[in-house]
Amino acid sequence: MHIQNLDATLASFFHLAKAGGVLVSSVEAGSQAEQHGMRRGDVITSIDGKPLKDIQDFLATYKEKKVGQEMLCQVTRDRNPLMIRLLRSSSDKETKR
Repeated sequence: MHIQNLDATLASFFHLAKAGGVLVSSVEAGSQAEQHGMRRGDVITSIDGKPLKDIQDFLATYKEKKVGQEMLCQVTRDRNPLMIRLLRSSSDKETKR
């Protein structure tokens, strides 16, 4: 899964009131994120109830998790809120940044 910061222009495009969270710019076929329902164009606004402002918030929250630990992501898709559960994986490339 690849993410990017959600600026005011992107927030407006996705009909969001503010530019908070991160945009899922792509989801790799067969990945854990795809299997759990994450899609390109989703906006992750919080993890485990902690609001996300940007990628730095996402990575800080993600890195707090242990391998195999669940993360409950609040997502906005097509103007509708939903929850997606992801697991911290040892093969995630984001941890190597």
